[in-house]
Amino acid sequence: MPRSSPKPSITPDTLAVPLLLGVTGPRHIASAHIDAIRAQIATLLRALRQQYPHTPLVLLSPLVAGSDQLAAETALAAGNGVALAALFPWPRQQLALDADRYGDPQPFQNLLDRATYQIDMPCDPARLAELRSQPDQQSEQYAEIGKYIARHAQILIAICDRDEDRPDSQTQQVVRWHHEGTSAPFSAQLGALDASRPTAIYYISPHCESVPNNRVVGASLEQLGIEYPPLPAPVKKKKHEPPSAESPQPWSQRAWKWLTQQLTTWFVQLNKRLPRLFGHTSQGTHGRDILLSRWRAIDDFNRDAERVAPLSDDLQTSRNYLLPADEAARAGACIERLLDLYARADVAALDYQGRSQRVVRWLFVIAAVAVAAHETYAHAWHEWYVLAAYPLLLWFGYRWFRSSQRSDWQGRWLDLRALAETLRVQVFWQLAGRTECTADFYLRHFRGDLDWIRHSIRAIFLVAGGHAVEKSTATKQSDVVRQAERLRTVRNYWVVDQLNYFVKKAPLHYQFEVAFETASKLAFFLAMALSVLHVVWHIVTEHMSHDLVLATFGCLVLAAFLEEYADLQTYALTARKFEWMAELFDTAEQKLTQQLMCEFDTAGDQPQRLALAQEVLFELGCEALAENADWVVQHRHRPPTLPGG
Repeated sequence: MPRSSPKPSITPDTLAVPLLLGVTGPRHIASAHIDAIRAQIATLLRALRQQYPHTPLVLLSPLVAGSDQLAAETALAAGNGVALAALFPWPRQQLALDADRYGDPQPFQNLLDRATYQIDMPCDPARLAELRSQPDQQSEQYAEIGKYIARHAQILIAICDRDEDRPDSQTQQVVRWHHEGTSAPFSAQLGALDASRPTAIYYISPHCESVPNNRVVGASLEQLGIEYPPLPAPVKKKKHEPPSAESPQPWSQRAWKWLTQQLTTWFVQLNKRLPRLFGHTSQGTHGRDILLSRWRAIDDFNRDAERVAPLSDDLQTSRNYLLPADEAARAGACIERLLDLYARADVAALDYQGRSQRVVRWLFVIAAVAVAAHETYAHAWHEWYVLAAYPLLLWFGYRWFRSSQRSDWQGRWLDLRALAETLRVQVFWQLAGRTECTADFYLRHFRGDLDWIRHSIRAIFLVAGGHAVEKSTATKQSDVVRQAERLRTVRNYWVVDQLNYFVKKAPLHYQFEVAFETASKLAFFLAMALSVLHVVWHIVTEHMSHDLVLATFGCLVLAAFLEEYADLQTYALTARKFEWMAELFDTAEQKLTQQLMCEFDTAGDQPQRLALAQEVLFELGCEALAENADWVVQHRHRPPTLPGG
């Protein structure tokens, strides 16, 4: 569906990955500035909806009086795919602990009633009495909301001046956390090597009385003056001077180095000057390019989700493959929504996989037929139309190849497969009673075109209600039995199924590798035999045989094509990885069987058994995510190429 098509109707219940926006700003805003601030927020929302028509927007707001409520009111007034997520520092029933922050009760209640999502920050119930008498502790809980917004928001609406020098203000703290990264509720702790991610901040001055010229109604996203962070520049260091006693390089080595540099520079410049011919696809390296690419990828997924929505049979098959309908119904609304998104990602990925593989196969066929036509003309059939078939087929194959490159079918297949596999782990973690978000364990140190998957999972986890699920700690006997049953379900429908899949697929890929290698060698040895036969023929008849030349060359081309196709499909490497994963899932299955496949009674070690089973599933999920990330990165940086011919 082209981007110029009519905008789809999006509601808060639309099954799609949202774009998360956060807001931070002062509690007190002069009435003379409210209209201008409201207009600028509305302009941003309108530009995002125009740029990404398939993607709903969710505003994360604590609903505190002032900036938070102003942004929430503007978002709800925008409608058409803009929803509100209300964030609270403790359970909503205890909001009276600090009622002054929310201002007039009636506007606050109106916003709360219209909020699509409501999320409470983790708070020990035993501390609630302590919070009543200690304002400092309350501030710490509100800081948790700021960290949550900084960690989850992809665009932060900061109602403050860019050059404001108040490092202790809550607004500036959230801005700093958004830039530098921070530990946050419902998220894994940041590791020592976890880099801060590129972020976007939309600054609005709290003192403006009119809308800036670049933020008038109808302004595009590029005109709004959003601040995108630059990527790190190379670190300058002192050039190392070699010791003077070291002998100089030989002239031939210096000449070769100079020639290599000149040719490299020339070819790069040629690629840039003729992008339509050579397919120059270099991406921008600025933070803005990374963020826009991430948001565009999310919108592309939502477009694909809409496209496959009518395929109800395929979607139901995909859901049932992961978890049967009766089990999913008992699992709860959160897992139901995760399953729905998994099914859409899975069905769309299979569609793009089929397109990508058909292109590769037909390109090899076209190249082989083109070479055969050329050699047939040279040695057997001297007609102009046989010769013309060679450039026509090559041009047709090249145009088809470039079309598939522009459509990026292989990239979409790999991305959607990664998203589906990440959702698979998320479903079974939730079912097992783990509350971790897979986004915090997938491609943690990877920066680039796959970063959109992590942000998508974090947004999906929010809208699916994952943050409202409490970590399972079975203590009563009834809880023990219920949790054990859910863990057995995870064992049966994830661990055992995946184990059987890997055990089945590993030998199959080895067979493919052996078959292609054998066929390639047979074609090569046949070419050698034909060449020897040609020598004998020439000695006996004193004439060359065009038929033998054609057959020899055909066998060599066939051998090369078979070898290149097998190398492109990476059958051997994939089979080996499947063997490793089979061993890993087999180990997990044995440990889970030891902990779960027994009669549960009132023995005191049953909760410990469940905890051990949960830990096994958590570590298994982390390994599955790592393996999938490795597979995706490996294939994404090895795209299909034109076969030689």
